[in-house]
Amino acid sequence: MQRVESDTDIQVAVVDETYFSDEEDWEERREKFRLDLENEFGFQFEDADVGPSASLPAFVTFIAENWEWIGPSALAIFFGGKRVEDSWNWWVTKAKMLRRLGKKKQIKLNRNGAAIIAVEAVMHELSATPSGLKLLRYGIAHMSEADDLKSFDVENEKEGPTDTLYLGFINHVFEIEADGNVFRVRVDGAEVEVSRVD
Repeated sequence: MQRVESDTDIQVAVVDETYFSDEEDWEERREKFRLDLENEFGFQFEDADVGPSASLPAFVTFIAENWEWIGPSALAIFFGGKRVEDSWNWWVTKAKMLRRLGKKKQIKLNRNGAAIIAVEAVMHELSATPSGLKLLRYGIAHMSEADDLKSFDVENEKEGPTDTLYLGFINHVFEIEADGNVFRVRVDGAEVEVSRVD
């Protein structure tokens, strides 16, 4: 049984690149891939599957004990729909860490990891640190549902994490207000799309 994240975990799933070959030594190469991940990034990775109907093997790490005390409160404020007015360095530092993982490997993120990427993307879009920002709505989209980000209907699903099994086939969609501007942000792993809402 796969471990379930807590509300404060940043969950990163790295898709198993060795899965798509039919070679006899697949299990050995899979284990080498996992060990290489641990050596390169300094986190322990567990075996997981992030595909609900079609298997998509991955290795998952839960980043909780490796981050500062500010993280859980920053995420609670954000998902509580309250105004975030500080901790900008924390958001940017964690986004850089996640992007570094995503630059080298195909990753999938839980809503906490996706929120970090989304907040950093809004800050980049503003070209400045905002005086504050606030989550207006959050939802998940399955596969290509959010291809047209501006017209996508973001349901408000702020409660609880998404089961690990579904991470391979969803996008996270955020509607965020920052300094009087409203942005819609779609996050798929380390890939992000930002659209300003008129």
